[in-house]
Amino acid sequence: MLIEKGYAVICCALILLLLFGFTRENELENDKQTTELLLHAEQEQHRLNRETIDIINIKCHDLKHQISVLREMDKKPERDEAIAEIEQAVQFYDSNIHTGNGTLDLVLTQKSFFCYHKGIALECLADGACIDFMKPADLLSLFGNILDNAIEAVQAFPQEKRVISLRIGERGGTVFVYAENPCGELSFTDGLPQTTKEDKAYHGFGVRSIRYIVKKYGGDVRMYAEDGKFHADILFYASARRAAQQKN
Repeated sequence: MLIEKGYAVICCALILLLLFGFTRENELENDKQTTELLLHAEQEQHRLNRETIDIINIKCHDLKHQISVLREMDKKPERDEAIAEIEQAVQFYDSNIHTGNGTLDLVLTQKSFFCYHKGIALECLADGACIDFMKPADLLSLFGNILDNAIEAVQAFPQEKRVISLRIGERGGTVFVYAENPCGELSFTDGLPQTTKEDKAYHGFGVRSIRYIVKKYGGDVRMYAEDGKFHADILFYASARRAAQQKN
Protein backbone atom coordinates (compact mmCIF):
# COMPACT_ATOMS: atom_id res chain seq x y z
CA MET A 1 0.00 0.00 0.00
CA LEU A 2 2.74 2.42 0.97
CA ILE A 3 4.69 1.48 -2.13
CA GLU A 4 1.65 2.21 -4.31
CA LYS A 5 1.14 5.58 -2.64
CA GLY A 6 4.81 6.41 -3.05
CA TYR A 7 4.66 5.43 -6.71
CA ALA A 8 1.56 7.61 -7.19
CA VAL A 9 3.32 10.60 -5.60
CA ILE A 10 6.35 10.13 -7.84
CA CYS A 11 4.13 9.90 -10.93
CA CYS A 12 2.29 13.08 -9.97
CA ALA A 13 5.58 14.88 -9.40
CA LEU A 14 6.86 13.77 -12.80
CA ILE A 15 3.67 14.91 -14.50
CA LEU A 16 3.92 18.32 -12.85
CA LEU A 17 7.54 18.62 -13.92
CA LEU A 18 6.62 17.73 -17.50
CA LEU A 19 3.76 20.24 -17.52
CA PHE A 20 6.03 22.91 -16.14
CA GLY A 21 8.62 22.10 -18.79
CA PHE A 22 6.07 22.31 -21.59
CA THR A 23 4.70 25.58 -20.24
CA ARG A 24 8.17 27.09 -19.97
CA GLU A 25 9.03 25.88 -23.48
CA ASN A 26 5.86 27.48 -24.86
CA GLU A 27 6.65 30.75 -23.11
CA LEU A 28 10.15 30.79 -24.59
CA GLU A 29 8.80 29.98 -28.05
CA ASN A 30 6.20 32.76 -27.82
CA ASP A 31 8.87 35.17 -26.63
CA LYS A 32 11.08 34.21 -29.57
CA GLN A 33 8.24 34.67 -32.06
CA THR A 34 7.41 38.08 -30.60
CA THR A 35 11.03 39.17 -30.88
CA GLU A 36 11.27 37.94 -34.47
CA LEU A 37 8.14 39.89 -35.42
CA LEU A 38 9.51 43.04 -33.84
CA LEU A 39 12.82 42.61 -35.64
CA HIS A 40 10.97 42.20 -38.94
CA ALA A 41 9.05 45.44 -38.32
CA GLU A 42 12.28 47.26 -37.50
CA GLN A 43 13.93 45.99 -40.68
CA GLU A 44 11.04 47.32 -42.76
CA GLN A 45 11.38 50.71 -41.07
CA HIS A 46 15.09 50.77 -41.84
CA ARG A 47 14.33 50.04 -45.51
CA LEU A 48 12.07 53.08 -45.64
CA ASN A 49 14.70 55.16 -43.88
CA ARG A 50 17.27 54.18 -46.49
CA GLU A 51 15.00 55.43 -49.25
CA THR A 52 14.63 58.72 -47.37
CA ILE A 53 18.41 59.10 -47.11
CA ASP A 54 18.77 58.48 -50.86
CA ILE A 55 16.26 61.27 -51.53
CA ILE A 56 18.17 63.64 -49.24
CA ASN A 57 21.43 62.88 -51.02
CA ILE A 58 19.83 63.65 -54.41
CA LYS A 59 18.44 66.91 -53.06
CA CYS A 60 21.83 67.89 -51.69
CA HIS A 61 23.38 67.36 -55.09
CA ASP A 62 20.76 69.65 -56.69
CA LEU A 63 21.25 72.33 -54.04
CA LYS A 64 24.97 72.49 -54.74
CA HIS A 65 24.27 73.51 -58.32
CA GLN A 66 21.70 76.07 -57.21
CA ILE A 67 24.21 77.64 -54.83
CA SER A 68 26.77 77.97 -57.62
CA VAL A 69 24.22 79.83 -59.76
CA LEU A 70 23.32 82.17 -56.88
CA ARG A 71 26.96 83.10 -56.32
CA GLU A 72 27.33 84.16 -59.94
CA MET A 73 24.10 86.20 -59.95
CA ASP A 74 24.60 88.43 -56.90
CA LYS A 75 27.48 89.33 -54.59
CA LYS A 76 25.50 91.15 -51.89
CA PRO A 77 26.65 90.39 -48.31
CA GLU A 78 23.15 89.27 -47.33
CA ARG A 79 23.05 86.81 -50.20
CA ASP A 80 26.50 85.47 -49.34
CA GLU A 81 25.47 84.97 -45.71
CA ALA A 82 22.34 83.06 -46.74
CA ILE A 83 24.35 80.95 -49.13
CA ALA A 84 26.88 80.15 -46.41
CA GLU A 85 24.08 78.85 -44.18
CA ILE A 86 22.76 76.65 -46.98
CA GLU A 87 26.23 75.31 -47.67
CA GLN A 88 26.67 74.41 -44.01
CA ALA A 89 23.42 72.44 -44.00
CA VAL A 90 24.26 70.75 -47.29
CA GLN A 91 27.70 69.82 -46.04
CA PHE A 92 26.15 67.97 -43.12
CA TYR A 93 23.54 66.12 -45.17
CA ASP A 94 25.98 65.30 -47.93
CA SER A 95 28.61 63.89 -45.58
CA ASN A 96 28.61 60.12 -45.70
CA ILE A 97 29.86 58.04 -42.79
CA HIS A 98 32.44 55.44 -43.78
CA THR A 99 33.19 52.74 -41.20
CA GLY A 100 34.05 49.88 -43.54
CA ASN A 101 30.57 48.38 -43.24
CA GLY A 102 27.81 49.74 -45.50
CA THR A 103 24.98 48.59 -43.24
CA LEU A 104 26.49 50.25 -40.19
CA ASP A 105 27.08 53.40 -42.25
CA LEU A 106 23.36 53.45 -43.02
CA VAL A 107 22.34 53.27 -39.35
CA LEU A 108 24.86 55.87 -38.21
CA THR A 109 23.97 58.27 -41.02
CA GLN A 110 20.28 58.04 -40.26
CA LYS A 111 20.74 58.50 -36.51
CA SER A 112 23.25 61.32 -36.94
CA PHE A 113 20.66 63.25 -38.99
CA PHE A 114 18.13 62.91 -36.19
CA CYS A 115 20.67 63.82 -33.50
CA TYR A 116 21.71 66.92 -35.46
CA HIS A 117 18.16 68.27 -35.40
CA LYS A 118 17.64 67.43 -31.73
CA GLY A 119 20.87 69.04 -30.54
CA ILE A 120 22.42 65.71 -29.61
CA ALA A 121 26.15 65.05 -29.97
CA LEU A 122 26.75 61.57 -31.36
CA GLU A 123 30.39 60.67 -30.78
CA CYS A 124 31.29 57.58 -32.74
CA LEU A 125 34.54 55.71 -33.30
CA ALA A 126 33.76 52.56 -35.26
CA ASP A 127 35.65 49.92 -37.19
CA GLY A 128 32.74 48.52 -39.16
CA ALA A 129 34.84 45.85 -40.88
CA CYS A 130 35.14 43.87 -37.66
CA ILE A 131 31.38 43.24 -37.49
CA ASP A 132 30.92 41.99 -41.03
CA PHE A 133 30.12 38.53 -39.63
CA MET A 134 26.64 39.76 -38.72
CA LYS A 135 23.71 39.61 -41.11
CA PRO A 136 22.65 43.09 -42.28
CA ALA A 137 19.15 42.72 -40.79
CA ASP A 138 20.56 41.83 -37.37
CA LEU A 139 23.12 44.61 -37.54
CA LEU A 140 20.43 47.15 -38.39
CA SER A 141 18.27 46.08 -35.49
CA LEU A 142 21.12 45.85 -32.98
CA PHE A 143 22.59 49.30 -33.53
CA GLY A 144 19.22 50.85 -34.33
CA ASN A 145 17.95 49.79 -30.91
CA ILE A 146 21.13 50.82 -29.09
CA LEU A 147 20.99 54.32 -30.56
CA ASP A 148 17.22 54.72 -30.36
CA ASN A 149 17.28 53.95 -26.63
CA ALA A 150 20.16 56.37 -26.08
CA ILE A 151 18.49 59.13 -28.11
CA GLU A 152 15.26 58.77 -26.16
CA ALA A 153 17.12 58.91 -22.84
CA VAL A 154 19.24 62.00 -23.53
CA GLN A 155 16.33 64.11 -24.75
CA ALA A 156 15.26 64.45 -21.12
CA PHE A 157 18.47 66.41 -20.41
CA PRO A 158 19.57 69.96 -21.33
CA GLN A 159 21.43 70.22 -24.62
CA GLU A 160 24.91 70.45 -23.08
CA LYS A 161 24.41 66.98 -21.59
CA ARG A 162 22.96 65.37 -24.69
CA VAL A 163 25.98 63.28 -25.59
CA ILE A 164 25.97 59.71 -26.88
CA SER A 165 29.21 57.75 -27.20
CA LEU A 166 29.56 54.65 -29.36
CA ARG A 167 32.72 52.59 -29.80
CA ILE A 168 33.13 49.54 -32.05
CA GLY A 169 36.45 47.75 -32.44
CA GLU A 170 38.48 44.60 -32.00
CA ARG A 171 41.02 43.48 -29.42
CA GLY A 172 42.77 40.12 -29.54
CA GLY A 173 40.15 38.59 -31.81
CA THR A 174 37.24 39.77 -29.66
CA VAL A 175 34.91 42.42 -31.08
CA PHE A 176 33.63 44.95 -28.57
CA VAL A 177 30.71 47.36 -28.74
CA TYR A 178 30.43 50.01 -26.05
CA ALA A 179 27.68 52.61 -25.76
CA GLU A 180 27.23 55.28 -23.09
CA ASN A 181 24.72 58.05 -22.47
CA PRO A 182 23.29 60.10 -19.58
CA CYS A 183 20.28 58.55 -17.89
CA GLY A 184 17.87 59.03 -15.03
CA GLU A 185 17.02 56.53 -12.33
CA LEU A 186 16.87 53.00 -13.72
CA SER A 187 15.83 49.66 -12.28
CA PHE A 188 17.01 46.36 -13.70
CA THR A 189 15.36 42.96 -13.93
CA ASP A 190 17.21 39.92 -15.24
CA GLY A 191 20.06 42.19 -16.32
CA LEU A 192 17.88 44.46 -18.44
CA PRO A 193 16.78 48.04 -17.68
CA GLN A 194 13.06 48.38 -17.13
CA THR A 195 11.08 50.95 -19.06
CA THR A 196 10.02 54.05 -17.16
CA LYS A 197 6.92 54.48 -19.33
CA GLU A 198 3.52 53.81 -17.85
CA ASP A 199 2.45 51.51 -20.68
CA LYS A 200 5.00 48.82 -19.86
CA ALA A 201 3.24 46.11 -21.90
CA TYR A 202 4.27 47.74 -25.20
CA HIS A 203 7.75 49.03 -24.30
CA GLY A 204 11.06 47.50 -23.30
CA PHE A 205 11.34 45.29 -26.39
CA GLY A 206 14.38 47.24 -27.64
CA VAL A 207 16.74 45.99 -24.93
CA ARG A 208 15.32 42.48 -25.29
CA SER A 209 16.07 42.62 -29.01
CA ILE A 210 19.63 43.71 -28.26
CA ARG A 211 20.22 40.74 -25.97
CA TYR A 212 18.48 38.36 -28.37
CA ILE A 213 20.74 39.35 -31.28
CA VAL A 214 23.93 39.30 -29.19
CA LYS A 215 23.13 35.80 -27.89
CA LYS A 216 22.30 34.70 -31.44
CA TYR A 217 25.95 35.31 -32.32
CA GLY A 218 27.30 33.70 -29.15
CA GLY A 219 28.17 37.01 -27.53
CA ASP A 220 27.73 38.51 -24.08
CA VAL A 221 25.99 41.76 -23.17
CA ARG A 222 26.05 43.69 -19.91
CA MET A 223 23.87 46.71 -19.26
CA TYR A 224 24.24 48.83 -16.14
CA ALA A 225 23.83 52.35 -14.76
CA GLU A 226 26.63 54.13 -12.94
CA ASP A 227 27.25 57.76 -11.96
CA GLY A 228 24.21 58.99 -13.86
CA LYS A 229 25.12 57.19 -17.06
CA PHE A 230 23.80 54.11 -18.81
CA HIS A 231 26.40 51.69 -20.16
CA ALA A 232 26.06 48.83 -22.62
CA ASP A 233 29.03 46.48 -23.02
CA ILE A 234 28.87 43.83 -25.75
CA LEU A 235 31.49 41.23 -26.64
CA PHE A 236 31.59 38.91 -29.66
CA TYR A 237 34.18 36.14 -29.43
CA ALA A 238 36.35 34.83 -32.25
CA SER A 239 34.98 31.27 -32.15
CA ALA A 240 31.36 32.42 -32.37
CA ARG A 241 32.22 34.84 -35.18
CA ARG A 242 33.86 32.09 -37.21
CA ALA A 243 30.80 29.90 -36.74
CA ALA A 244 28.52 32.74 -37.86
CA GLN A 245 30.65 33.40 -40.94
CA GLN A 246 30.56 29.74 -41.93
CA LYS A 247 26.81 29.61 -41.41
CA ASN A 248 26.25 32.74 -43.47
